[in-house]
Amino acid sequence: MLFLKKKVMRKNKEITLEEIRLRKAQIRKKLNEQKGSMMLKTQALFVQPTEESPRKIFGVTTSSIDKSLAIFRGVMIGVSIIRKVRKFLR
Repeated sequence: MLFLKKKVMRKNKEITLEEIRLRKAQIRKKLNEQKGSMMLKTQALFVQPTEESPRKIFGVTTSSIDKSLAIFRGVMIGVSIIRKVRKFLR
């Protein structure tokens, strides 16, 4: 138990190894709590809509409509960029 009695001097304050262990345990506890809350928040953000979701229009979820519109916009932007590049290279 000699190693527990060893002291470190830092800024005119003695810090024992036991104090370091206690502080480390407190910090780990806080980190685990924060990790758990972050996991819950990310899971809540990326949760898949259920079949009983009220966001249905004619049997199709609005998320699938949003995805298809995003794909359509991407294709249209790509086509317009290709046209501009072709005009530039002529």
